Amino acid sequence: LEDSAPTGFAALSGVDRADPDAAFRIRLRHSHNIATLARALQYAHDCGVLHRDLKPSNVRVDDDGHVCILDVESALVD
Repeated sequence: LEDSAPTGFAALSGVDRADPDAAFRIRLRHSHNIATLARALQYAHDCGVLHRDLKPSNVRVDDDGHVCILDVESALVD
């Protein structure tokens, strides 16, 4: 996202303007990643694990598209 975008709008850099569906596919992929992260956290909480330091820098998507939660050594286990 570009910081110079007007308030209320976001510009996706690297999006092919000739492909009008590119921005939608990027948003859809991000939505899928967020849903996957939410399911993973719910599963951990159901198992009695509390991360305690969840933040964007502790979440990665690997080359295969899998969402990974990092820095779990600070987690509490019930």
